[in-house]
Amino acid sequence: MNTTRLRCFIAVEIPENVKEKVLGIQKILESTNAQLKLVEKKNLHITLAFLTQENNSSIESEKIPQITSELEKISSKQKTFDMGFGGIKLIPNQDYVRVIAIDVFNKGNIDKIQDMIKKSLLLIGVKSLVNPAHLTIARVKGPKNKELLVKKADGIKISLPVIKTNSFVLFKSTLTPQGPVYEKIKEFYFIS
Repeated sequence: MNTTRLRCFIAVEIPENVKEKVLGIQKILESTNAQLKLVEKKNLHITLAFLTQENNSSIESEKIPQITSELEKISSKQKTFDMGFGGIKLIPNQDYVRVIAIDVFNKGNIDKIQDMIKKSLLLIGVKSLVNPAHLTIARVKGPKNKELLVKKADGIKISLPVIKTNSFVLFKSTLTPQGPVYEKIKEFYFIS
């Protein structure tokens, strides 16, 4: 039997007013002429977990109903919370930058949600790869102007509004030559 596999992840969407401000931050980074791939406005989000199965970076499509059932249980126990943004984060570090992100505050709630996702999905044979929450804004593709990029990134003052977080989303990601295309499978709303 030929099973369809999907690349999926769980994320918190961010509002348009935050995305607009992130575009301004991206322009500052872009002004360094470093080799960057900026995250497109429509793709900006805070990733909670990447889903994998059987040492594969994708999952069987037949697992989606079970995944959505588990995620419904998690969201039905979660209350709405405020989330803020911190400074620029260079991942993995400033000597070898691969990702430029914005740090996220109120990680206590996010950590709790990530932990519930990890435990619940493991019970149905799906692994969730979780990292500390952050908002990825660019990927570094080469060494050109790296020192200038790091210096410029360190000098950026972040002034993003606090957001109400009242849901998370299960996304399907399709890789294309133009970049990833994200499709919302289902949004899971919190109880209040």
